[in-house]
Amino acid sequence: MVQSKGIHALSQVKFIGEDRARAIVESLGIESIDELVEAAQRGALLEVPGIGKATQARILDSALLCQAAIETPQEADPAPTPEVDAPVTPPQSARAFLESVLICPNCGHDSLESRYSSLVCSACRREYSEHKGAVDMAPPYISPQNPTQRVMESAFYAKYYESFMRPKLTSVVSTRSLDHEYELSTKYLELESGSRVLDVACGTANFSRHFAKHAASQGLEDVHVVGVDLSIAMLERAHAYVQREGLGQSVCLMRGDATKLPLHRSSFDRLHCAAALHFMSDPDEALSQFARVLSPDGVCVLTTFVRGRGRVRRLLKSLMQRPTGFGWFEPDDLTRRLNQAGFDVMSTSVDGDASTVKARRI
Repeated sequence: MVQSKGIHALSQVKFIGEDRARAIVESLGIESIDELVEAAQRGALLEVPGIGKATQARILDSALLCQAAIETPQEADPAPTPEVDAPVTPPQSARAFLESVLICPNCGHDSLESRYSSLVCSACRREYSEHKGAVDMAPPYISPQNPTQRVMESAFYAKYYESFMRPKLTSVVSTRSLDHEYELSTKYLELESGSRVLDVACGTANFSRHFAKHAASQGLEDVHVVGVDLSIAMLERAHAYVQREGLGQSVCLMRGDATKLPLHRSSFDRLHCAAALHFMSDPDEALSQFARVLSPDGVCVLTTFVRGRGRVRRLLKSLMQRPTGFGWFEPDDLTRRLNQAGFDVMSTSVDGDASTVKARRI
């Protein structure tokens, strides 16, 4: 009888069905959600067959939400009436939000089932695995297409990207500092409580983490930040930073292609993309995808490189384009492309060869 109560309690937690609940009870003798949380925090769920580190983390997140809902104090008021009092809903994690807006990149179906440390499309049965905290939703044929993207697949580059590579790039093309970029992008995004932010080409999630920290410092509630990148090395480093800084509830990561975002239409109201559009193989398709996943009046903030002035300077950039894969934009050209994709450009900040644009989805 004690076991059946424990199985019933654990079955209410997302990612735990009746079979897994029974296995947890039989292996660890757990009888309540409180005991489940304690076991997950000390890593004991790894002793249960079929539960790895990623699944344990997801179970812990869900169990904490259930625990919070159960422990929410009730005021000693008269019995609430259905017309006045809504049921208490625990806050949704960024990972739970992401799973609610994902679609299968293979067939476009919107029903993905959670299976241990992977997601399975219920229509085409394609399985998408999770690797070190990032769900891999990239089409299987996707690979780095230019020299710069191939460099970003390097674990060495990812290791020093945030401390040296990215700040150095910023200082070479402009007089800005990376901190100035963070503040400018945050200002342009106009974050609010409930904002759903997609950070495309997030790298080590340096901007993603900054947005989440800013939201917390301003007392903004239920702000979810999803970082997407194609580089596995970058995402591994990003996951380590997110975990170290305790941002797992507000920031989650996904591997994906910016020109084939596996997300529902209008699923985000903020989108950010820094230092990436200029080396995408099809920037117009990427902008079209940005418009598709943004809700009407959603804000898009892009930082990219412009060709600038000076005959010699422009010639050198043209010569560098083929070996580096960089595609330099003219300011008017970028505005035109954004307009064609369905955006209205609101603000532009140009510093040297760096241009940050704020646009609104029409």
